[in-house]
Amino acid sequence: MEQDELVGFWRNGIDDLSGLPQIWGFALEFLEGGDGINHNWGPNSKEDRRKEKINWRRTGAKTISVKFEWDDEWDDIEYEITVYDTNWFCLKEKSQEEFWCAPEPLYKKRRLVS
Repeated sequence: MEQDELVGFWRNGIDDLSGLPQIWGFALEFLEGGDGINHNWGPNSKEDRRKEKINWRRTGAKTISVKFEWDDEWDDIEYEITVYDTNWFCLKEKSQEEFWCAPEPLYKKRRLVS
């Protein structure tokens, strides 16, 4: 069975070797089976919000429903994934410059096959 394209660690910004992504940032980690984690790190991150559990489910080819584990309401999202700067995938809501609880697009390192 092929892995869902969303599975993996999607974070804000790409690693530009400045060190900033290690100091401050946020990410969504989609795990197989419909679980995941909303990550937040940095000096202003509240301890209880650094790793919040999420649930997600695929509802169509490019649509999902997602929610925080503590929430009763699901958010329906239509998304798009594009290749960014050769080595990265970019995830955002269709016709938007953000993704769900993230105020900007999210990025995942591409695994290049030789």
